Amino acid sequence: MKLKEYAKEWKDSPEYHKEINDTFIGFVNDNPKLKDHRDFVEGNAFGFGERSFHWLHKLLDLLHHTTFYTLMEAIPLILFSLT
Repeated sequence: MKLKEYAKEWKDSPEYHKEINDTFIGFVNDNPKLKDHRDFVEGNAFGFGERSFHWLHKLLDLLHHTTFYTLMEAIPLILFSLT
C-alpha cells in the first residue's frame, strides 16, 4: 500500500495504531536492506524512534523518489530542497 492508502484507511484508535505499528515492523523485518539498517542502528545505539518508523520513512521517500534513502542520506536532500 502507498501512504495515501494508509491515510484513507486510518482509524484513530489504540488498536489500529498497534496494527499499523506491527504491520510496519513486519515490512521492515521482511526487507533485507531496511532490516540490516535498523539492526545496525539499534546495535550501535544510533538514531531514535521505533523500528516501524523505517517503513514510514520509506513510504514518505517514495512520494518524492524512486530510490530509498537512509535518514542520513535524506537530510542533505531535504536541506537542499529548502534553500
